[in-house]
Amino acid sequence: MRSLIAWHFVALLCLPLAVAAQVQAPPDTAAQAELDARMRRVESALARLQAEQQSAYQQFQMIQALRDGMLREMQQSTQVYTPEPTPPNYEDMIARRTEREERLNSYAGELDRLYARFKEIEDLKRPLLEELSALALER
Repeated sequence: MRSLIAWHFVALLCLPLAVAAQVQAPPDTAAQAELDARMRRVESALARLQAEQQSAYQQFQMIQALRDGMLREMQQSTQVYTPEPTPPNYEDMIARRTEREERLNSYAGELDRLYARFKEIEDLKRPLLEELSALALER
Protein backbone atom coordinates (compact mmCIF):
# COMPACT_ATOMS: atom_id res chain seq x y z
CA MET A 1 0.00 0.00 0.00
CA ARG A 2 2.82 2.33 0.86
CA SER A 3 4.41 1.77 -2.51
CA LEU A 4 1.10 2.56 -4.17
CA ILE A 5 0.81 5.81 -2.22
CA ALA A 6 4.44 6.64 -3.00
CA TRP A 7 3.80 5.92 -6.66
CA HIS A 8 0.76 8.26 -6.68
CA PHE A 9 2.78 10.89 -4.88
CA VAL A 10 5.59 10.70 -7.45
CA ALA A 11 3.04 10.72 -10.26
CA LEU A 12 1.37 13.80 -8.78
CA LEU A 13 4.74 15.57 -8.50
CA CYS A 14 5.67 14.73 -12.08
CA LEU A 15 2.26 15.64 -13.50
CA PRO A 16 2.79 19.43 -13.35
CA LEU A 17 6.14 19.02 -15.14
CA ALA A 18 4.54 16.98 -17.92
CA VAL A 19 1.66 19.47 -18.22
CA ALA A 20 4.09 22.40 -18.23
CA ALA A 21 6.13 20.74 -20.96
CA GLN A 22 2.99 20.22 -23.03
CA VAL A 23 1.81 23.79 -22.47
CA GLN A 24 5.18 25.24 -23.46
CA ALA A 25 5.61 22.99 -26.50
CA PRO A 26 2.63 24.30 -28.46
CA PRO A 27 3.74 27.96 -28.37
CA ASP A 28 7.15 26.96 -29.74
CA THR A 29 5.44 24.76 -32.28
CA ALA A 30 2.91 27.50 -33.05
CA ALA A 31 5.69 30.08 -33.36
CA GLN A 32 7.63 27.75 -35.61
CA ALA A 33 4.52 27.07 -37.69
CA GLU A 34 3.89 30.82 -38.02
CA LEU A 35 7.52 31.37 -39.00
CA ASP A 36 7.30 28.59 -41.58
CA ALA A 37 4.04 30.02 -42.94
CA ARG A 38 5.61 33.48 -43.28
CA MET A 39 8.62 31.99 -45.04
CA ARG A 40 6.35 30.12 -47.47
CA ARG A 41 4.41 33.33 -48.22
CA VAL A 42 7.63 35.25 -48.88
CA GLU A 43 9.04 32.42 -50.99
CA SER A 44 5.78 32.26 -52.95
CA ALA A 45 5.86 36.02 -53.59
CA LEU A 46 9.50 35.74 -54.67
CA ALA A 47 8.66 32.88 -57.03
CA ARG A 48 5.87 34.92 -58.64
CA LEU A 49 8.16 37.91 -59.08
CA GLN A 50 10.93 35.70 -60.44
CA ALA A 51 8.53 34.20 -63.02
CA GLU A 52 7.37 37.67 -64.06
CA GLN A 53 10.94 38.88 -64.29
CA GLN A 54 11.90 35.87 -66.40
CA SER A 55 8.97 36.57 -68.71
CA ALA A 56 10.01 40.21 -69.11
CA TYR A 57 13.57 39.11 -69.85
CA GLN A 58 12.43 36.63 -72.51
CA GLN A 59 10.21 39.25 -74.14
CA PHE A 60 13.14 41.66 -74.09
CA GLN A 61 15.35 39.09 -75.84
CA MET A 62 12.73 38.37 -78.50
CA ILE A 63 12.16 42.04 -79.33
CA GLN A 64 15.88 42.69 -79.31
CA ALA A 65 16.35 39.84 -81.80
CA LEU A 66 13.60 41.28 -84.04
CA ARG A 67 15.17 44.73 -83.91
CA ASP A 68 18.67 43.40 -84.57
CA GLY A 69 17.41 41.31 -87.50
CA MET A 70 15.70 44.33 -88.99
CA LEU A 71 18.84 46.44 -88.58
CA ARG A 72 20.99 43.73 -90.22
CA GLU A 73 18.53 43.47 -93.09
CA MET A 74 18.61 47.23 -93.59
CA GLN A 75 22.39 47.26 -93.48
CA GLN A 76 22.72 44.40 -95.96
CA SER A 77 20.26 45.97 -98.37
CA THR A 78 22.37 49.14 -98.50
CA GLN A 79 25.64 47.25 -98.94
CA VAL A 80 24.59 45.21 -101.93
CA TYR A 81 22.55 47.27 -104.28
CA THR A 82 21.34 45.78 -107.49
CA PRO A 83 19.07 48.05 -109.43
CA GLU A 84 15.57 46.75 -109.91
CA PRO A 85 14.38 46.24 -113.50
CA THR A 86 11.79 48.94 -113.01
CA PRO A 87 12.41 51.88 -110.72
CA PRO A 88 10.46 51.66 -107.46
CA ASN A 89 7.65 54.05 -106.83
CA TYR A 90 8.95 56.92 -104.70
CA GLU A 91 5.85 56.99 -102.50
CA ASP A 92 6.13 53.23 -101.87
CA MET A 93 9.79 53.62 -100.89
CA ILE A 94 8.94 56.44 -98.47
CA ALA A 95 6.05 54.39 -97.00
CA ARG A 96 8.33 51.36 -96.46
CA ARG A 97 11.03 53.52 -94.89
CA THR A 98 8.50 55.21 -92.61
CA GLU A 99 7.07 51.83 -91.63
CA ARG A 100 10.56 50.51 -90.77
CA GLU A 101 11.38 53.59 -88.72
CA GLU A 102 8.09 53.34 -86.84
CA ARG A 103 8.69 49.66 -86.16
CA LEU A 104 12.24 50.35 -84.94
CA ASN A 105 10.93 53.13 -82.68
CA SER A 106 8.24 50.76 -81.41
CA TYR A 107 10.87 48.12 -80.67
CA ALA A 108 13.03 50.69 -78.87
CA GLY A 109 10.07 51.82 -76.75
CA GLU A 110 9.12 48.25 -75.90
CA LEU A 111 12.73 47.42 -74.98
CA ASP A 112 12.87 50.45 -72.68
CA ARG A 113 9.55 49.47 -71.07
CA LEU A 114 10.64 45.85 -70.52
CA TYR A 115 14.00 46.92 -69.11
CA ALA A 116 12.28 49.30 -66.69
CA ARG A 117 9.87 46.53 -65.62
CA PHE A 118 12.78 44.11 -65.10
CA LYS A 119 14.53 46.64 -62.83
CA GLU A 120 11.26 47.42 -61.01
CA ILE A 121 10.76 43.73 -60.24
CA GLU A 122 14.36 43.53 -59.04
CA ASP A 123 13.60 46.40 -56.64
CA LEU A 124 10.46 44.59 -55.44
CA LYS A 125 12.43 41.38 -54.83
CA ARG A 126 15.14 43.03 -52.71
CA PRO A 127 13.04 43.61 -49.53
CA LEU A 128 11.51 40.14 -49.86
CA LEU A 129 14.96 38.58 -50.01
CA GLU A 130 16.00 40.56 -46.95
CA GLU A 131 12.85 39.46 -45.10
CA LEU A 132 13.50 35.84 -46.07
CA SER A 133 17.07 36.10 -44.78
CA ALA A 134 15.81 37.55 -41.49
CA LEU A 135 13.23 34.78 -41.16
CA ALA A 136 15.87 32.14 -41.85
CA LEU A 137 18.00 33.60 -39.05
CA GLU A 138 15.04 33.38 -36.66
CA ARG A 139 14.86 29.65 -37.21
